Amino acid sequence: STAINAYSQLPAGFDKYIDSVLTTFKVPGLSISVDKDGKVLLARGYGIKHIGTNEKVDEHTLFPIASNSKAFTALALAILVDKGKIKWDAPVINYLPWFRMSDPWITSQITVRDLLVHHSGIPAYYGDIFLFPPSTYTRKEILQKLKDAPIVKSFRTTYAYDNILYAAAGEVIAAVSNMSWQDFVRINILENVGMHETVAGFTLLNKSMNLATPHVRIQNNIIAADEFLQQDIGEAGDPAGGISSNATDMGKWLLTELDSAKTPD
Repeated sequence: STAINAYSQLPAGFDKYIDSVLTTFKVPGLSISVDKDGKVLLARGYGIKHIGTNEKVDEHTLFPIASNSKAFTALALAILVDKGKIKWDAPVINYLPWFRMSDPWITSQITVRDLLVHHSGIPAYYGDIFLFPPSTYTRKEILQKLKDAPIVKSFRTTYAYDNILYAAAGEVIAAVSNMSWQDFVRINILENVGMHETVAGFTLLNKSMNLATPHVRIQNNIIAADEFLQQDIGEAGDPAGGISSNATDMGKWLLTELDSAKTPD
């Protein structure tokens, strides 16, 4: 009855509205979590996992959450700040002595906080070609290419979205904690929040999981991109976009974020 009472707080005709979204935008499937007043009102899947099949999306179906993963990397750093292991405004080279930007002054000044806020001065999306699709370079090898990245705007003046400095944040986490980004996020965030179905890292996904297939639109036709997950991102890019989750777990994550990082229990 609790679930029924919670569902009654949703707008009238909610399911019908979602069905119209699927039809209007030609989306094969999606999942939704709705949180209100410290409770998950809804965690539900709609549509299908793979076009041409009857495999229904449910509240446990995993979807890549892409750059929403960045919030987990930021929280991982915040946990290390709270533990006294790092400082937000300490230079990155304190933790990664090999880290270099093309400008020596920026190298000496760029801080842990700067890694998260997209104002380093490098071009937007610099380095993505090494991350998407995955290259054979390690995360450290990709980051060592930053010394060749041109500085096109003054440091800390101009927003330009990047993924590569989130990879650097992942390396800071690994260096300070002596565990991989994947393990740190799983142990310190996912397990504490109760996100037991969430997968931290594209390389950990496999086809036996309850996993939505990505789709693409080509000339108004929706086609399953069956190999997308293998071609989109590798381990090096995980701190920028490598988490996959579902409506059940993201409901818990939302509650945690809304309550200043207090977990649901």
